[in-house]
Formats: sequence, structure tokens, C-alpha cells
Amino acid sequence: MKKLTDKLPVYLYPGYYCSNYEGATCAFSDKICGKDGICVGVYKYGNCQRSADCYYGNFCESGKCVPELKSSQFCMSHEACGRQGYCLHSNADVNFGYCVQYASIESNSTYPILAFKNGQYLYQENAEKVCKSGWLNKSTGKCAPALKSKNKGQPCNFDSDCPTSDSSVNASCKCSFSGALICDISGGDSEWTDAFDKFQAYIEKTKEYHSSEYMGSCMESQEYRDWFCAEFEAKHFTELQSKPS
Repeated sequence: MKKLTDKLPVYLYPGYYCSNYEGATCAFSDKICGKDGICVGVYKYGNCQRSADCYYGNFCESGKCVPELKSSQFCMSHEACGRQGYCLHSNADVNFGYCVQYASIESNSTYPILAFKNGQYLYQENAEKVCKSGWLNKSTGKCAPALKSKNKGQPCNFDSDCPTSDSSVNASCKCSFSGALICDISGGDSEWTDAFDKFQAYIEKTKEYHSSEYMGSCMESQEYRDWFCAEFEAKHFTELQSKPS
């Protein structure tokens, strides 16, 4: 019997192999490892309580397992859009969005991808991942070219001390681990581009997994760890820096 991971237990979704792994538990639907060695789930149009009860390729809608949606179809959740899709809410006046493939929207496209309300665009977590550049301008709500921070890691007092490759945009001046103020990175810097490349590799590698895992570990895949760590380091760039010389 193969040991799936050192961090037990591992919760498996319907359609996942369950008989070959030590410490793996069928956690949804009837919570049974079938005679064929696959976690039992609910088939298309069967009754469900949540998407995790359905077999791969389906999600739960109005109590029934139904096929995952295609790009541009209306959605209520990321699960509805499958492993390679994202439910983007670009209209603040309705409670549904539409499915968009990751890394599919060009920079400076005609319409904003973020919802607009009370004079500002509302950021939706991970929305930048539908942009081909992996970056969006939160002030315009549109996918944008990823800029480079010219003074990343250098001392600063204000954001204006942290110019980018676009003279009209500054990177942030933030506290480092030591308490010193330094310039943060921007989307075109190697830390962020590396993280986005690894995110795309993770999505491609795990495209056959259950949509309910969303951006989860997918049985502790190496691609997940690579992406998660790279994005963590990019998000916390300034906090991880020592006092600049």
C-alpha cells in the first residue's frame, strides 16, 4: 500500500482512487471506497447536498449533480466552472458571475473584469489569474501589463520613492521584517512572474482533479507546493527582507 503523504489523513473526492493509499479517506457522498477501489459519489442528475458529493466533471446545483459549465456561461461558484475555470463576478448588481478560463483575458481589454460599486472597483480574490499577464489594475478593474519595480528592496519613505516601468504608477513602500521601509515588488518582477508560471503549471497538472478542490493541494501535488510557496514569497516580499544596506 502506497503512503500518499506524511501529513495524514488525506480526504478524497468521488472518483479518486482510494484502495492504494494508506491514510486516505473517502470524505464525501456515502464516504465509501467502492469495490473498484474508487470513492463512491453521485452520478449526473443524482441528488446531492454539495458539489463534493458529485463525481468528477459535475457540480451540485439545486440539489442535483449537473455537468460543469463552459466559458461564458453564468455561474454561482468556482466549482461550477471546473478545474480550469473561474467564476468571475463583474457586475455588483447581480449575485451570479460567468465562467472564465485562467490566463485568457488580454491586458487593457474593453471591459473591466471587476465589479464597480460606490465609486470603486471591488477586488475579487484571485481575479488577476484570469489575466494573461497574471496582473490587473485595481483602479481601472482591467487586466493590465505586469510592471517592474525599479527600486525593489531599496530604502524608501513614500510610494513615490518606488517607481515602476510605468512612470504613472508606483510600487508600494512597505515595512520589512526589520521594520525598515523598503520598496515592494510589482507584477512584472521575477518573484511574481515565477509564481504565476507555477500557478499555471499547477492548474494544468491538476486539471483532472475534482473542481471542489478549487486551489487546494490536490493530494499534495508538487506543483501545488511550488506555486503556493512562490506566491507566498511574492506576497510577503517586503516582510521577508532584512534591513537594506
